[in-house]
Amino acid sequence: MQTNNLTLKPIKSAAILAVMVLLFAGMSPATTTGNNAQDLTFRLINVERRLDQMQIRMDALERSLQSQATTSPGSSNIMTQALMELQRTQLSISQQLVTMQKQMLDMKKEIDRQAGHENDQKKDTDKKDTPQQETKPKVQPKKPQSN
Repeated sequence: MQTNNLTLKPIKSAAILAVMVLLFAGMSPATTTGNNAQDLTFRLINVERRLDQMQIRMDALERSLQSQATTSPGSSNIMTQALMELQRTQLSISQQLVTMQKQMLDMKKEIDRQAGHENDQKKDTDKKDTPQQETKPKVQPKKPQSN
């Protein structure tokens, strides 16, 4: 049964490392380049994809642990502890997922705000670029005076 613990430790470590990398990537400041909105959108999609992959992996690990717990009843205590630890890890990851989703929402708001700001700037420059035509009074033709 020690092999199960030895097998779970690298998996837990890899999962925790992956979550930490995702958190650091999500918390890193955004660049201020011209394609800032596009860059933030790409990062959001990338973070969402990685979180989905982590959730799939955690579900697969939990299913395998549950199936092992049902097949070997003699080691149920160790398996129960491992399962509880896995569930604690999954809860922690779920909480981190909520935090990441809040950060993604904030980033989406920032993208929308920057897009609106850029649109306002474009409108302002368009207004400045188009000169206003001055209205000139029409000159009436002069009529010859008759005496």
